Amino acid sequence: MIERGTLEKLYVHDGLSIYKIGEILGVSPITVWYWLRKHNVPIRHRRGRQPTPIKLKLNRDLAYLLGLLLGNGYINKYKYSISLSTHSDTLARQAFSAFKSVGLNARIYRPNTTTIQVVAYSKVFAEWYLSLSHSDIENIIGGRNELVAAFLKGFYESNGVIWIDRGYTRISFIGVDRGILEFIYRQILKYPIKAHFYGPIKPSKTMFTRKPYYKIIINGRHAERFLEITKPCIKNYIFS
Repeated sequence: MIERGTLEKLYVHDGLSIYKIGEILGVSPITVWYWLRKHNVPIRHRRGRQPTPIKLKLNRDLAYLLGLLLGNGYINKYKYSISLSTHSDTLARQAFSAFKSVGLNARIYRPNTTTIQVVAYSKVFAEWYLSLSHSDIENIIGGRNELVAAFLKGFYESNGVIWIDRGYTRISFIGVDRGILEFIYRQILKYPIKAHFYGPIKPSKTMFTRKPYYKIIINGRHAERFLEITKPCIKNYIFS
């Protein structure tokens, strides 16, 4: 987070450029631009230069897209590509709409018969996303329930699993990055949902990884409540 007072001094009073401020603070220009917008500091534009079309507004679409990308997205920091892979036509269409909503010129590709990729190219968005820490994302979605729900919806659709066990609905999130899973766990607990965090867990020989992993489990009526709050477009069935 960049404090408003810091931006007012460097940008307004000292007249420094967004790029120069980024160099001083050790962040990307888009991060500076984002916090100028968040703090409602008027942004200067050079004559004849158009402002970036990327719409980094605090809304459900941006929160949802952040969840999708954190769950199963890929950002190429050299080509500035932003992509999401899925096997679901429904999710691909919804992700495509979210990309377009924030100003990304996305396209849908089918590299094989089972995989669908939603891909866009944007140096502005890629650098901004790669500069974000978990703390930054938490500041972006803040305490607004609709933004937290949209973020969790995106992460669940791209990363979560649902199944039935002894007649109860179960939801899980699994990964080797403890930081991400702990971050998701904190967001879930902002609602009246009981979730369980486990790890590190030693992987079996059939697991997708050889590294210790972590998981979040939500059971029964709490799993159903999670689905009611997030309203996912896939993995949205309730067992009874």
